[in-house]
Amino acid sequence: MLQISKLEILWIFGGLFILLLFIAYVFFKKRKKSNFHIQGLENKIKFQSALQSSLLEIREERTLAFSKELHDNVGQILSVAVMQLNMQIGRQTDENEKENSIAIKGLVEKSLDEIRFISRSSLADVKDEVLFTDLIQQDLQRIELLKNIECHFNLVGDRPINIPMEHQVIVYRMLQEVINNILKHSQSQKIDLEIINNIQSCFICIRDYGKGFVVKGKVMSGVGLKNIKNRAKLINAKCVINSTVGQGTELTIDYPYL
Repeated sequence: MLQISKLEILWIFGGLFILLLFIAYVFFKKRKKSNFHIQGLENKIKFQSALQSSLLEIREERTLAFSKELHDNVGQILSVAVMQLNMQIGRQTDENEKENSIAIKGLVEKSLDEIRFISRSSLADVKDEVLFTDLIQQDLQRIELLKNIECHFNLVGDRPINIPMEHQVIVYRMLQEVINNILKHSQSQKIDLEIINNIQSCFICIRDYGKGFVVKGKVMSGVGLKNIKNRAKLINAKCVINSTVGQGTELTIDYPYL
């Protein structure tokens, strides 16, 4: 009888132990799920914050570019037009007046064309269904026209860009930062941008042929490069930077579809 009681006690304690293990398992699983949910919310908040920041930075940069280029380039053309007009007033023959009028007309038409070009490239609303490929191509065209830097844009693949528009905003902002670094620091007279879009990913490669820098070192820890890499992480893209002193810099962004 005593042995049976001990056996029952062992069964009871064994059952309680198993029950405690089960309760602990359920508790830790719920806690892990809760932590995963909290982490997911934090990631969403970080992404939305980066998205809004990128939108504001894009609008500000394109607006500043519009104002500066309008002042520096169209202002010069109109100044020349005024000079031509003064010369016309000082001349008396009808033939000269006719020729100068034609010249002034050409200058004014050129200034209007440039205003339209800058307006289209600067005032595009990135919230609309405008692909980042169109926006960055406009930026390169503007740089080639106004900065006298050779720019090449190449889009490989006939498949549609399959990147969500919110992620495209981030990608476009990353490319803007890269181009700003090229214009400010590289002293390059040429920019190449190639986008390879296939079923697996959208692969972007932008390269300059300037002075380059040492990748391992203090330069690599610059705020601009950190921003680019942090933005890449937010959209699950891979960003790689390679640079050789005296030969230039290459940055790639690999956005996976799968």
